[in-house]
Amino acid sequence: MLGNKKGKQMASDEHLYLIATNEADSDIRNSALWAKCMALCEGNEVKAKYLYINERVEALRTENKNKSKKLDVESSSEERPFFNRLIDGDYGLAKTYWLYGVVVGVFVNFIANMITSVEGYVILMLGYTVYEIPVLLGTWHAADNYTGSNVWAVLAKIAVVLGWFWLGVGLFFVFKLVNV
Repeated sequence: MLGNKKGKQMASDEHLYLIATNEADSDIRNSALWAKCMALCEGNEVKAKYLYINERVEALRTENKNKSKKLDVESSSEERPFFNRLIDGDYGLAKTYWLYGVVVGVFVNFIANMITSVEGYVILMLGYTVYEIPVLLGTWHAADNYTGSNVWAVLAKIAVVLGWFWLGVGLFFVFKLVNV
């Protein structure tokens, strides 16, 4: 009976030991790890096999933990509301900037040019402002997290600063229209 903490861990990882043992007994074992184990065991194949199994189990545990963490992050990220993910830059720089910023902005501009009433224009611009704030925040955060060329992150941040400026100008004119 396995009574101590290490024994319980071994019992919960039995499948990992089976995988590692099957690797050690076949030609699919990790050659570099096998060479290391043989060197550490001074050529004793029996000892090297057991060292290999223990080393592989540790590696498999680490792989499983990393996969589990990645799945936790992905599932928790997917469960969050759209605008929370947008603000955090979870959609990436290109998608946040081009799809949610530029494409939607062009569409709103097209609709704004078709509206003939002041009231309709004011409603559209106020709604667009509510939408544009998370887009600008998300573009900034996506640029912070961007792993590609630094040029794109800097250009995106410049676009965000300009976006805030033009959003302010647009709101100024909307309020000027309302007060006329």
